[in-house]
Amino acid sequence: MIALGNNGLQKKSEETEIELGKPLNVKSQEHWKDPSSEDINHTFDKDNNSDESSKTWLSSPKVQLALRVVMILVAVIALSLASFAPGMLPEEHITWIKDEFFTHTESINQYFGDHPKVKNVFLIFCSLWMDITMVTGMVVFVIYGKTWRLPIALIMFYLLRMIIQKLFLLRYPEGYLWSYPGFPSLVVPYGKTNDFFYSGHVGGACVMMLEFRSLANTQVQNRVFMRWMQIFAILTIILQVFLMIFLRGHYSIDMISGIIFGHYFHMIASDVSPGWDQAVCGIPGDGSESNFNMFIKRSGPSIVQKPRQSRYSNTFEKSESVNN
Repeated sequence: MIALGNNGLQKKSEETEIELGKPLNVKSQEHWKDPSSEDINHTFDKDNNSDESSKTWLSSPKVQLALRVVMILVAVIALSLASFAPGMLPEEHITWIKDEFFTHTESINQYFGDHPKVKNVFLIFCSLWMDITMVTGMVVFVIYGKTWRLPIALIMFYLLRMIIQKLFLLRYPEGYLWSYPGFPSLVVPYGKTNDFFYSGHVGGACVMMLEFRSLANTQVQNRVFMRWMQIFAILTIILQVFLMIFLRGHYSIDMISGIIFGHYFHMIASDVSPGWDQAVCGIPGDGSESNFNMFIKRSGPSIVQKPRQSRYSNTFEKSESVNN
C-alpha cells in the first residue's frame, strides 16, 4: 500500500510539474522522443551526402576564381578587338533598312505578289490561328482564371508597344503585301499601318503560350487541354513569323523583340499578379511560383515540416502505456 501510494504521489507530482511548465525529469524524457528529429537529421545527411558526391574539380574555389578571371580577360580582349581591329564590325554605308531574312525570301515574296489569291488564303489561314489562340486564352481566363496575370501581361505589353510606335517609326519595306484578304479577323488588324516595332502578333501569341504553360502547371483537371493549347500557341508563333517575313508585314527584329518583350512581361505579371490578386481582388494564390524565383537555387536542404503533437500530450500517452 505504501509503495502504491508513493507511485501515485510521484505520478501526481510529475503531472503537476508538466502543467506548471517545469522541465521534465530524466525518466519522462526517456519516454518522449521527437518524431521529426530523425527525419530532419536524415534529410540533412542525405543532402550533405548528395552535395559531396556532386562536387567535381570545377567546384574548387581556386578553379572558380581562375575561370572568372579568364572570362573577364576574354571579354576585354573581344571588346578591344571589336573597337580597334578593322573588319570586326560592319562599316558599309546603308541608305535603307537591310534585313537578311527579306533577302533570302525575296522569291517567295515575289510569288505572293504575283498570286494575290494564294496570298489572301495564306493570310486568312494564319490569322485564323491567331484568332483561335487569343480568343481561347481569353475564354480560359474568364472561366478558369484564378489570377489576373494574363490581363496584366497583355496591358503592359501593348501599352509599351503603343508608346514606342508613337516615338519610333520605320519605313515600309520593299515588297510590302499586307492588306485586307477579304475575310475579317477578330484580333488581327488589316490595312497599311506603320506599326512595325515590336510585333504584336508574335508577342501576343508568346504571352498566350506562356499563360497556357502556367495554367498547365496549376490546373489539374484541364492540364491536358492547356498543354495542347500551349503547343497550338507555339505553332501560331511559327506561322506568324513566316507570314510576316513572306508578306513583309514586319521586320525580323520586330518579331524577335516581340518574343523577348512578351516573355519579359509575362515574367513581370507573374511576379506582380499575386499581390494584386490578394490585395485588390481578394483572390488567393493559384499555387504558381514566381518566374523570377524559378532560377534561384535554395541554399539549404528542403525539409517538409510535419505537424507535431504537443510534447506534453505525447508524454502523458507514453507514460500511461508504461504504467499499464
